[in-house]
Amino acid sequence: MDLAYLCQAMGMPSTKRNALHELLKDLGQKGLVEQHGRDWVPAPTVDFERWAARLEGALTLKAEHETINAVEIVLSRPPEPSVFTQELMSSLRSDWGLLNTESILPAIAQAARERAVIVSPFIDDYGIKRVLNFFRQTPAPDKHLIYRNDKDGVQEALSEAQGELLDLGVQIHRYYLPLPERGNESFHAKIVLADRHMALVGSSNMTRWSMRYSLELGIRVRGHAAGRVADVIDAMLACCS
Repeated sequence: MDLAYLCQAMGMPSTKRNALHELLKDLGQKGLVEQHGRDWVPAPTVDFERWAARLEGALTLKAEHETINAVEIVLSRPPEPSVFTQELMSSLRSDWGLLNTESILPAIAQAARERAVIVSPFIDDYGIKRVLNFFRQTPAPDKHLIYRNDKDGVQEALSEAQGELLDLGVQIHRYYLPLPERGNESFHAKIVLADRHMALVGSSNMTRWSMRYSLELGIRVRGHAAGRVADVIDAMLACCS
């Protein structure tokens, strides 16, 4: 990958190309990357997945002991060609600092050590694959999936994957609270939680439409605010039991 591509992928303006080149040279001296002509590639001897997990763990530990919440913006974009994406990329800051919804899920899964939770009203055949991957990747022993019923009471994709979810130790909860005078209580929240220190809260369901075709926005929070999100999920689970 050359510098122009890396700048674009990282949302950095082209004016920062020299600074990026100096950073890559420094990483090269540490044996983390190699230069081949104009391209920079990861060194074959470096286990980047292991390093990424370590860095994520360090950030999580830091957030647990911070009184100030760390907040990052998470985005799902419409497919190209997209009027929105074109407008965003033409702005001064471009898409710098914006995280991708699907890309952030493994990091949250791996950050959980005690409990991992997905809350999604709707789940289709595309989303259930992401749900299964999330629970496969987390080391947390306590796993929960909270969903909302469709008109028949069971969502087809979830029903077909129920056996795999149960094999992974996932507890499946249908959040449907009948009320005698006004139908039922339901929910519209979309949440992915790691313990009490990291949470993704946004608008994206675990569906193909939300993750591939629609503009969806969320925030990943680390710190005490994530603990309050966990309190909300505690109450939801209590209602489901």
